[in-house]
Amino acid sequence: MCLQTFEFAPLEPESTEFKYYLPGIGFVLAVSMEDGEFDGEREELVCIGDSVDILEDPECEIDDPEVLLEELCEISDAFCAEEE
Repeated sequence: MCLQTFEFAPLEPESTEFKYYLPGIGFVLAVSMEDGEFDGEREELVCIGDSVDILEDPECEIDDPEVLLEELCEISDAFCAEEE
């Protein structure tokens, strides 16, 4: 069973979004709406793992995991590769 939320901004009431979360995982899907209709935009969880090493898994279909890891490292040191 998942939790569904409905998000909107008072300044843009025509733009809304449904988000879905699973227990123990968190965010799994966001579906964007415009004027009450699905606008084709969608964000979804592509893989689950115990560490960022999962980004290298071909099943995750991440085009360039190294670039993504560099961007994540800029956001938080927790994503940075440990110095050896």
